This record gives sequence, C-alpha cells and structure tokens, in this order.
Amino acid sequence: FFIEKRQFTFLLIGALTLGGVFSAVTITKESSPEVQIPVGIVSTVLPGASAEDLIPLASEIGLDGARWIFPQGPLNFPSVPGGRQWFELQDRAAEGLATARNHILALLSALEAQGQTPSQTALLGFSQGAALALDVCLRGARNLGACASLSGLLPPGPLPEAGARLPSFFLGHGLLDDILPIQGSRDASAHLRALGAAVTFKEYPMGHSICSEEAADLRAFFSKPLFL
Repeated sequence: FFIEKRQFTFLLIGALTLGGVFSAVTITKESSPEVQIPVGIVSTVLPGASAEDLIPLASEIGLDGARWIFPQGPLNFPSVPGGRQWFELQDRAAEGLATARNHILALLSALEAQGQTPSQTALLGFSQGAALALDVCLRGARNLGACASLSGLLPPGPLPEAGARLPSFFLGHGLLDDILPIQGSRDASAHLRALGAAVTFKEYPMGHSICSEEAADLRAFFSKPLFL
C-alpha cells in the first residue's frame, strides 16, 4: 500500500514542454508522522524557476513526512537563462528521450542500491516530465509501485505485452490545455488500460498547470491500496 509502505519512495520529475530549471534540492517534512514515506523526488515545472519554487507543490499534495529531491534536467534550454530540459523536442527527440530515460533509470538504480525497493517507488512527472515518466515506467522500470503523469502524453514506441507487471497509474490533465492538449492523456489512458494496467484518469477545468483539486486527487491516489 502506498502510505503503509514504510520505505515508499516518490520520484517526481517535472518539465514544461518549453523547458525548465532543475536543481538537486531536498526538503524534509515531519508534521504528519502517520505518513511513512521517507523519500520523495521532484523537479521544477516552470521555465526559469528554481527548485525551491516547487516546494509548495510538495506541501499541497500533502505527503508531509516525505523528503523531496529535485533532480536536474541534463540539457540547457537556451531561450531561458539557466533553463534546463530533459530532452529537446526537435530533431532527435527520440534519441534525447532514450538518454533522459537512462538518466532516470540510473537514479532509480542508485535508490535501489540504498535499500529502496522498486515496488516502493513512484515516478511522477509534469508536461515533458510526464511523458518521460510514462516512458520510463513502460520501457525501463515496469516494476515500480506507481506512476503519475500530469498534463503529459505517451511518447511513441514499443509497449509491453498485455498483462505484464506494470505500476498503478494516475493521469491528470486540464481541459483547457493549449500546450499539450488533453487528448494526449486520454490516448495514454486508453493504451494503459488496454495493457491491463490500473489507471485513474482525471480531467480538470484548467490549462497547462496543476490545480489544488489535482493535488488532492494525487494525495488520495497515493493513499489507496492500489498495489501489493
């Protein structure tokens, strides 16, 4: 169970389609001892933002007691001073996605080496990070406990066979999103369900963003006994 696992790890990766800034910043919350999740990993979602700017997101999701880590995207984003991104959208996007996938897989391996088991690990991403989260969970780390994709899409590529061991999935998207249209998440949800995955899909009256209702739904998702 998400909350009841004493060593459950959250790996959250975020990036706008237009890029973002990523830093390795950690915070620890101790105000809710009933939530026994010692490690969380998250990254920034806005171009030009700092890692600290995402701290309110961790608070709004409400998983107090977790330690949140903000990994840094490996590539520069030239149009934003200091901006970063997980992969370039033009030209060799597929190659860049594979490189980004390996970057996250290496981080997951490092966490496992520290004693965090895959089934107690969740991956969450926003926008470009959401696409990367789905890619990693379907093409590299299918034994994770959970995956949350916020305002994203499923990148093209091979999919596992129906019935394969997969994480539980949360997909959320804004109905008014004009950067990554909601159809991307609708299609991703359909593909995941066809594979036999457990999927929670939510639509919100917002644009390319994260709202308080979505944060509350994430809290509920991570609190349910969605996997063994």
